[in-house]
Amino acid sequence: RYGNDRTMILSHGEIARAGHNVVLTWPFSDATGTPATPIPDDPFSYSGPVFAVPFTAEALEYSTYQELDSGEPGACSDGRVDAFPLSDSAKDFCQSDCTIGWTVPNEYVEYDFETAGSVRVRVTARVSSRHRKRFRMELVDEGKVWSGAVAPGKGWNWFEEIVWWNVQVSGGVHTLRVEFTEGSMNLCSVSVGPMP
Repeated sequence: RYGNDRTMILSHGEIARAGHNVVLTWPFSDATGTPATPIPDDPFSYSGPVFAVPFTAEALEYSTYQELDSGEPGACSDGRVDAFPLSDSAKDFCQSDCTIGWTVPNEYVEYDFETAGSVRVRVTARVSSRHRKRFRMELVDEGKVWSGAVAPGKGWNWFEEIVWWNVQVSGGVHTLRVEFTEGSMNLCSVSVGPMP
């Protein structure tokens, strides 16, 4: 946090004044010295749409996100998450103009949706990756998680539908979180619909 134009308030409350040297250290996650990925206390949020089931949401129609790197924003970025434009064939498949990309472990996006009553749904994420990468889908308010989802690993522009089948949800507003567990994958859209 910043104080006036000549001070900075450190996280533990001490004041660093102009001319002071401040050394920042980062915790390490393992014995090899690999830095831990920082996870902010509060995710970033803005007022995104609330979809009615059935729906398909474009990648950038999220309501909350967690962006952990300051790397390449991409030509399709909304200023919050990294994204790039899709090719025409991918646009048709994804029903989206852009895909979220350049993901790092533990980044996520959330999509809000509403059901009129209790219903069984299928949740679909359209993803791609250069190598097979694990990710997870979670219905945050329902406490339901599928951590066995895997991006196909057939190339950055080879999108496939990964489906979480037969998920029971109650009536009301819900939050679907797609978390890039291993990073290095793309997400172009999500869908939620009733089971056939």
